[in-house]
Amino acid sequence: MGVDLLAKYYGEDSKESLDPADAGPCFRIGSKPAKYVFFRLDSKLAAFGYFALLSLQYDPGVGLVLYFGKTTVTIQGRNLKPLCQLFMEHLVRDCLVGDEHQGVPPKAPFVEQVVIDFE
Repeated sequence: MGVDLLAKYYGEDSKESLDPADAGPCFRIGSKPAKYVFFRLDSKLAAFGYFALLSLQYDPGVGLVLYFGKTTVTIQGRNLKPLCQLFMEHLVRDCLVGDEHQGVPPKAPFVEQVVIDFE
């Protein structure tokens, strides 16, 4: 089980939890930490080891930005803030661009675009 860093440093009120069952069709969430996270972009697939995840940041205007070494992964969409904790705990296994016609629940995270910048 991962350390709840937000609660540890900022108190319980700062944590926005996301039940894996509410993750929606764009994410597959595990109950134990994963070694890798997979990004599925149309017919392309990219995988990154969590050991290389140096930092992440969430900005509502930009999205969720993950820094894997010199590679930056930007996830753009809706309701992404609760995923910060799940990425920090290495629980997100898959991330894929969603389809608006999938009937996504209103509060579920939804990915409109994933941009991977390799340096």
